[in-house]
Amino acid sequence: MDLQQKAEAPAVENPRPVSLRERIAAAREPEVLATLSLTAIGLGAGFVLFTYIDPLLRSLTGYGGRGVSVMLLLFGVAAIAGNALGGYGADRWGYGRSLVIIFSALAASFLPFSLLAPASGTFLAVAGVGVVLVAWSVARWVLTPFQQYRLIRLSRSKATWSSP
Repeated sequence: MDLQQKAEAPAVENPRPVSLRERIAAAREPEVLATLSLTAIGLGAGFVLFTYIDPLLRSLTGYGGRGVSVMLLLFGVAAIAGNALGGYGADRWGYGRSLVIIFSALAASFLPFSLLAPASGTFLAVAGVGVVLVAWSVARWVLTPFQQYRLIRLSRSKATWSSP
């Protein structure tokens, strides 16, 4: 096989365009609406706490702006890991059981913030906050690929692509 043959991509038929009306119509399906609602609850829970993250981290760790920025960098790296884990899991694990585990982990990741309050400013609090931020971020971001996978499976006829 020469280089020109390798470079030629196989002909792939483009899917038909899906109108905005068709996309919105998918939300009328009860399972799709339930999935969207769970997604909103899960993402909303994470963003509510994130609103107060700067004063919370300052209070628990005693850090200033640079220290809080490092903690948020840790959160961001864990978010990438969580999203990758979610993509892997959506392809390989069952949806229902995984969702229970994800939401349980998300809810459980909030509790340690209040448990660390008596140790504020100590090494234990700083280390604990780091662990809690990682757990929260992974649990928060692992949810998105699962929900996207579920939505596509539920409304396959309205998706802009088809799977084999």
